Amino acid sequence: MPEGNAFDEKKGIRLNKGLLCAIPSLIFSLVCLYASMTYPNLKADYMQVSASFFPTVVSVIMAAVSLIMLIEAIVKPDIREPLTDIEKKAYLRGILAIADCIFYVAIFKPVGYIISSILALFAMMVIFGNRKWKAMIITSIAMPIVLYLVFYYALQTNLPAGVLQYVAELF
Repeated sequence: MPEGNAFDEKKGIRLNKGLLCAIPSLIFSLVCLYASMTYPNLKADYMQVSASFFPTVVSVIMAAVSLIMLIEAIVKPDIREPLTDIEKKAYLRGILAIADCIFYVAIFKPVGYIISSILALFAMMVIFGNRKWKAMIITSIAMPIVLYLVFYYALQTNLPAGVLQYVAELF
């Protein structure tokens, strides 16, 4: 096979780094643009712009930059060798960490700060390879409780209690 091919029997599939970044960025920016269009348009004499103005502008800029990245990746591809096993594990950890953050945001309000933080912190420690189970359990329970108390007493800010609110009402 010629050396410039994207596939080599020995090495596997070679990756275009620009496409790997540009395509997800373009999809994300278009999703954000669609979401910004769903904001209500409030009309009033004192309002020059609505709530959707800034998110729409940022989404259009993100889409434009992503499109430029996509064109550049097609015109001047930056081909890299296949990932090594260590790189694959690192990428997997990164993806799992992002998924953990999304999960944390999704359950934050219904479950509450303390429980969601305990779960997310414990999962993050597992993702990044901590295997000291006693320390992981103690840290993932103690840190959210300490931070909750700091926010509640020192900063006088209530964080969502979620399920624990109903437990507290029982006592």
